[in-house]
Amino acid sequence: MKSKFLLITILTFCLFFSLFSNIKARASDQLQVNLSITGNEMLDGNYSSISSIYVHVKADTNLIKEIVQNTPDYGPVLESWLKLGNKPPVTGPKLIYRLDFYSPDGRSMYATDIVFFARKYSVVSDNGQRRPVTEIVDETNIVIPVKIEIQGTYKLLISHEGRPIYVKNIVLEKDKEENKTPTETITPNQENTNKTQKANNFSDFLPIILTIAGILLIVISFFIIIIAVKRFPKKPEAKCPFCHRTLFDENDTFCCYCGALLRPEKKQNNDENENV
Repeated sequence: MKSKFLLITILTFCLFFSLFSNIKARASDQLQVNLSITGNEMLDGNYSSISSIYVHVKADTNLIKEIVQNTPDYGPVLESWLKLGNKPPVTGPKLIYRLDFYSPDGRSMYATDIVFFARKYSVVSDNGQRRPVTEIVDETNIVIPVKIEIQGTYKLLISHEGRPIYVKNIVLEKDKEENKTPTETITPNQENTNKTQKANNFSDFLPIILTIAGILLIVISFFIIIIAVKRFPKKPEAKCPFCHRTLFDENDTFCCYCGALLRPEKKQNNDENENV
């Protein structure tokens, strides 16, 4: 009887160990890593400076399900005990990853552990009721507050039991579009380019100057016309007393429209001169 119990215990331990080893073996295939870098990114994907690195790591849902299934129940926990900030220990398998950030010379600039696990326990309230609880830690956010300006290739490595799971190389190089130093020589082509830029800058203001000059000319011409009209008033128009139309010349004897005699005295004088 004792031998059978010992054999069952050994088989159970082997089965649990094999399941836990299977979880570790599949960990490398079921890890999601999202990387976000804060810095000056260039067109080729490299960086001229980096201020911080944000890493989001999440375990696969199927992997977490296996962890939950192999996590035993811790037992009852008082609700008042939880309100004090206490937590039951981790009673099941854990996945532990290692995150390292290396400088170009291989020096570790930042390192931390990433742990995925599950907790099972039941909360006992004041009235004696039990509520089953399963806490799952399947993702984590890591901020690497590094400010680097030395050129080279930096490496972000996530490993599990010495095996690399995720590797990201971050290249830091000098920005090619930075302003040139005063010691650099300027070629004739560069001088012509600078002159062209200056000319273009002046030509940008030329339409504005012409617009202002045109407005000033219009205003001055308007004032000149007003002054001329005031100084030289228009003579009253001569109209025909019969058809009331404006005459071309106020000294006309006959109306050019209706033919009426406008100045009978002028015609009489002309007749007397003819008779003489």
